[in-house]
Amino acid sequence: PRHIEIQVFADGAGTVLHTHSHTLDLILALSGDAAVTTAQGMFCPGYYDPSARRYDVDPAIEFARIRFDAGFQAVMLSVGGLYEVEVQCAVGTLRGMNNGLDWRLRKPGRIMGKRQLIDEAPFPPFEQKSPTVVCIEELVRAVETGEPTSGNARIARRGMELAMAIAESSAMGGVPIFVPCERRDLYIASR
Repeated sequence: PRHIEIQVFADGAGTVLHTHSHTLDLILALSGDAAVTTAQGMFCPGYYDPSARRYDVDPAIEFARIRFDAGFQAVMLSVGGLYEVEVQCAVGTLRGMNNGLDWRLRKPGRIMGKRQLIDEAPFPPFEQKSPTVVCIEELVRAVETGEPTSGNARIARRGMELAMAIAESSAMGGVPIFVPCERRDLYIASR
């Protein structure tokens, strides 16, 4: 398996269906849309009614782990007010900070004894655009060319399957759940 780890440090106030559905979509995109084996996680306590198999509110995620068929994983931790993403692989580390406004790149560099250190590297220049503008441009391209958008319904369904697997895992005490879930009767209230 290739060496890659995806870490997300997300705003602790976010909920699984509203905030973290986008986080799960981001994790899938960063994975190269890789196939998922299992998902597990824990929600903040007090949301789940086991007799009814339902969450009466859209719950907040405390922790989630997604394991991919290719042998790597993504880990998500909820921390107050922070939304940062880090991808670690054999050629370096990329970190998005301040909800994607700032970026940091680190690559293998100096040797210290028998260890290779990971040093700061210049982040390549890029044009920052509003996500709304990018979405509109992509929709126009899709209409003009007939090509699918990068955020189509198939991709969105995969993110929702992950959300439901994490919810099922939390309901079962945090055990890994195969994706997609076999059971389809778990209810999560939306806003």
